[in-house]
Amino acid sequence: MLSIKFILKEPNKETSLIYIYVFSGQKKPFKYSISEIVPVKYWNKDTQKTRELMEFQRAKAINKKIDRCRKFVESYYEEKSAIDADDLREKLDVFLGKKKEVKEDTRFTTYFKLYLDTNATKPNINAYTTTYSAICELMPDSVEIGQVDYAYLEKFQKLFQAKKIKRYKNKEGQLPSLNYSSLQIKNIKAVLHDFQKKGVPISDTIDDYTKSEEEADSIYLTMQEIEKLHKLELPKRLEKARDLFLVGCCTAMRISDYKSLSKDNIRDGMIYKATKKTGERVVVPIHPIAKEILERYDYKLPILSEAKLNKYIKEVGKLVDMNEPIIITKTEGGKKISRTFKKYELITTHTARRSGATNMYLNGIPSISIMMITGHTTEKAFLKYIKVTKEQNAQVLASHEFFQAK
Repeated sequence: MLSIKFILKEPNKETSLIYIYVFSGQKKPFKYSISEIVPVKYWNKDTQKTRELMEFQRAKAINKKIDRCRKFVESYYEEKSAIDADDLREKLDVFLGKKKEVKEDTRFTTYFKLYLDTNATKPNINAYTTTYSAICELMPDSVEIGQVDYAYLEKFQKLFQAKKIKRYKNKEGQLPSLNYSSLQIKNIKAVLHDFQKKGVPISDTIDDYTKSEEEADSIYLTMQEIEKLHKLELPKRLEKARDLFLVGCCTAMRISDYKSLSKDNIRDGMIYKATKKTGERVVVPIHPIAKEILERYDYKLPILSEAKLNKYIKEVGKLVDMNEPIIITKTEGGKKISRTFKKYELITTHTARRSGATNMYLNGIPSISIMMITGHTTEKAFLKYIKVTKEQNAQVLASHEFFQAK
């Protein structure tokens, strides 16, 4: 049962502070000064207010304050069903202007920074750091996390792709591609959904904004090209890069996984490896080329940074005359841009993984079996990933017993 009283602190003196006493079943009442001093002779003990006389002009203001405090405590109790002394004192301080209310920082950038700090060891955290930096630069008017909606995402993606954003040019001097800007949207959504799971309200329109993507014009190496690379005599610097790359071609693993293979991962002609990105365990039969390379290095593959491997493998590709012209078309700065490259110029560490998956498919291995290596969760995503033409697919089908029936 709630009981509220206003009592003079020092009723035997000429003036006294007014205190509010709150009783709600606890052993000791909650006491709080409302920061008003009243001449004791003007205090009415029965009404617990000051007498409103001409000679005491502040009486009305003090009485209004008493009423406001009473209503505030009643509302507090109605909401909480109990009195938390520290919490009520804090709230009365704010209510009466003794303290400024410390508002929770609900800006999206604050939440994003918290995400970065708490996920610092995630393998792809650098990609999120790039997104955070872009938000801080392109969307300087900080909005609350709940205000990040369809319109916000649309505006951000347009700004990210805009020609004036020079910082985001890559080393070839190109503007951000549509796919790269869509990756930023994916990262923003991931952060928002992470906090939603923790009870933070977010806009229900963000999932209506579908990130536009275009099919990447990425290459793969044929088995003939892979075998040609394997037989090539090279100086040690390039040989190490070539060998590491070919292990990727024969396993369809990410570089973060195939570069760290050791003897502990090999059992009964199989490679057992927990992937760094997801922690999923994959099992891959050892291809003869991969086996030869692993044995030659005594299962201790060369250590090369991804940047150096990307550089050296292009040199290797050039040595075997991978000069086939490849036209790459991307949306950059909102415009379709086509450029022609020689095939070797497009080889990267990821080409190894794509080559492995594509060649497995072309050799008749079922999609579902390859997906258990690559980690693709849908066949649609897998078929989009590999580089197989309709003609190549028809050749795979032609070898099936269904088409061999007599």
